[in-house]
Amino acid sequence: GLGVVPASYRSPAEIESFIKEVRRLTDKPFAVNLCLAATEGKDSREKALFAEALADLRESLGLSRIGDDYRYPDFNEQFECILALRPNALTTSFGGLREHQAQALQSRKIVSIGCATTLREAKVLRSAEADAIILQGSEAAGPRLAFEDSDDALVGLCALVPSVSRALDVPVIAAGAVMDDAALAGVMAMGAAGAVLGTALLASQESRASSLWKERVQMLNATHTTLTRVFDARLTRVFRNGIVEAIEQSALTLPGFPDTWAVMQPIVQEAVRQGREDLMMMPAGQGVGRARKVSCAQIIHEITRQIKK
Repeated sequence: GLGVVPASYRSPAEIESFIKEVRRLTDKPFAVNLCLAATEGKDSREKALFAEALADLRESLGLSRIGDDYRYPDFNEQFECILALRPNALTTSFGGLREHQAQALQSRKIVSIGCATTLREAKVLRSAEADAIILQGSEAAGPRLAFEDSDDALVGLCALVPSVSRALDVPVIAAGAVMDDAALAGVMAMGAAGAVLGTALLASQESRASSLWKERVQMLNATHTTLTRVFDARLTRVFRNGIVEAIEQSALTLPGFPDTWAVMQPIVQEAVRQGREDLMMMPAGQGVGRARKVSCAQIIHEITRQIKK
């Protein structure tokens, strides 16, 4: 297993603090994840209108400022932080690294892992010198990680893994509804070198999800998830709740990424603090109903038990 530090929304100082804590707790290898998506705010009229439309909701949560209390971190500053701290691997989403960035990782022996949703994107990442590629199937939770093809080009793992593994000489890692040993064996039979676990660990004892959400996910199924753009304008698989339905049914125009997230992030963050399930962003893959409230160690052991050592 390889743990991944979620650093896309963290400043370099926050990343450094997180990595130091990980190293205090373990000497095992780990990775850090960053996002390459364009992050320049547009200060658009659409952003102002979207923020104003949610002003009453913000006020009900005790939030005063509207849409200007969040700034997306600068990728170049984050990347320099990674080079200095030297984790074992860097996973990147929404594109491939530039040549000088790939070479900088290679010189420090940091493994580079990209994320793709189609064969064409996987080929781009291979050209960008990725050492391995995570293939995100349409079943997976969270934002669609598309960067060359449309994010609504939904390719399942049964089609994606074989096509990429046959075309490229790079290890591929399957992401999407791998919830048990049979699913892991299946994607490996199709050519994957391993799998990403996300939803499988959602209800685990170590998960930081709310206790309410942990109980709920065990009673859901794939039909309770939906693909929506309401949280950051990118197509994202989440649990359909009140805020998703309300915004989708309204006539609001989303201002694009990252402006939509700049407005939504404080609301989502405060909803977590107040236990407002109807306002949370709750990523969940199509295997959601099979998440179990046991330790991560037990889940990983059971999922990998059929793999020959």
